[in-house]
Amino acid sequence: MHFPSTPVVAFAGMLLLGTATTSQVSVSGNPNNYTTIQAAIDASFPGDVITIDDSQATKPNPLVFTEHLLIQGFNAPLTIRTLTGVYEPNVIVDGQDLGSVIRFVPNGLPIGNDTRIEGLLLEDGSGTPVPFLGLVGGGVACLDG
Repeated sequence: MHFPSTPVVAFAGMLLLGTATTSQVSVSGNPNNYTTIQAAIDASFPGDVITIDDSQATKPNPLVFTEHLLIQGFNAPLTIRTLTGVYEPNVIVDGQDLGSVIRFVPNGLPIGNDTRIEGLLLEDGSGTPVPFLGLVGGGVACLDG
C-alpha cells in the first residue's frame, strides 16, 4: 500500500558517456519499478519525494536524462532531488531543444509553493508556446489551466 508521505525513490534510466544503461527505480511501499523520472512523477502522490541516485555520477560523467517533466496539480506538492544532495552538476535533465524541460500545469488543482526541484541541472529547453506570449520557460514553465 502506498501512503502519500512515503518517499518515491527513482534510480532512472541513465546515459553515461554515450552508453545507455537502465538502473532499478524503486518506490517505497510500492513493488513497481520505473525507468524514467516522469514515470516516478506519474506514480507519485502529494507530499512524495522522488530521489535520483547520483552516488555513482561524477562531474565528468553525469547522469543525463533526455526527457521533459510534467508536474500536475494532482501530483503536487512534490520534491525531486538527488540522493547525495550535492549539486556538481551530477544529474542533468536535457530538454533537447524540444520544449520546456519542466512544466507545471495545475489542471484545476494548485501546484502550491511547496514543490521543490533540488540538485538538477536543466539544459537545452526551448520553451512552451503560450498564446499572445510566444515561448515561455525554457527551463521551467509554470502554466495556468
